[in-house]
Amino acid sequence: GFPGNLFVRVVYTLMECNAWRLEYWAMTDAPTVVNLTNHAYFNLNGGKSDVLDHLVQIFSSSFLPTNPGLVPTGKVLPVEGTPIDFNAPRRIGEHIGSKSKIIVNAGGFDHCYMIDRSGPGLALAAIAEDEESGRQMEVWTTEPCLQFYSANSLKAGINGKGGVPYSPRYGLCFETQHAPDAPNNVGFQSIRLDPGKVMQSTTIYQFYTV
Repeated sequence: GFPGNLFVRVVYTLMECNAWRLEYWAMTDAPTVVNLTNHAYFNLNGGKSDVLDHLVQIFSSSFLPTNPGLVPTGKVLPVEGTPIDFNAPRRIGEHIGSKSKIIVNAGGFDHCYMIDRSGPGLALAAIAEDEESGRQMEVWTTEPCLQFYSANSLKAGINGKGGVPYSPRYGLCFETQHAPDAPNNVGFQSIRLDPGKVMQSTTIYQFYTV
């Protein structure tokens, strides 16, 4: 149903510095929209338990509220004073059971954050840490937004690496992207791509032990 052909290239690189780099390029032969991301799940305790004890910090002052169908309403609201404020490190489980509509509508965390950045290029978007193992992950991206998802709908009974069984909230996703539903909201940054132009973005997941 798109107007033309979209040509996409994605390169995944495992780097010597314990980082995983994702690079995207896209071109088109007719004006179209494009908003690429990934949906990788991370669990820094190796799947021994859920991620509710993970510490998360998201460098964002605002988010995109959604309707009951989880589609952005077009507004941009501050995170301060809400249960989805991760400007200071906070455990995922601290407010995931909140009765706030922001949490209840999403069944947990499934929110798009506007990344605080000082200019173009790679910006630090988020940090996650499992204190027991000492594993830490940083997310760097050229994208303007970050969708944080706490695997609310992950089905029980799925076996992962080494046969480890997964259940809801056994992973977290940091999806770098432009704003969802941008074509239908004039205030959101455009995701239109025209012939002769190249969409390019980079995201790096950097891993440490602390």
